[in-house]
Amino acid sequence: MLKFISKKLAAFCCAVALAATFSIPAFASSVKRASGIAPNTAVNRSFSFGINIYNNSHTTTEKKDDATSAWIKASDGHFYVTVYGSTGVGQPLSDETYGGYVTVSDTSAHYLPNMVHENGFGYCTLGLRASEAIANGWASGYWSPDSV
Repeated sequence: MLKFISKKLAAFCCAVALAATFSIPAFASSVKRASGIAPNTAVNRSFSFGINIYNNSHTTTEKKDDATSAWIKASDGHFYVTVYGSTGVGQPLSDETYGGYVTVSDTSAHYLPNMVHENGFGYCTLGLRASEAIANGWASGYWSPDSV
């Protein structure tokens, strides 16, 4: 009888563990989408470079597919972000930030409202400048030209 109960208990525990394994990723995904701040995961780009208060350091220039906000999640740094539009890689940049630069001072995800797509630009890059709080420093993290 004890053997029978042990087998049933083990089977039940395995079933609960399996159910939990499949439900956790779905829950995390729905939280990201519900908050509205989720990158277009096909186009996430990492960045890592020195920044100062005098000049913008730029991320790579990437294709902008739609009118959604750009997205950034910093791993390091305290900086201001400006969204630039262009007609292609290596082309002149136009400040397309909607509502002024965004201050990034923590590691949470941030929307970067912009008018890149609406104003006819097909490419996007971010300009990062150190805040007065650090003057010179380092910025790293991930960004996407589009969000979900």
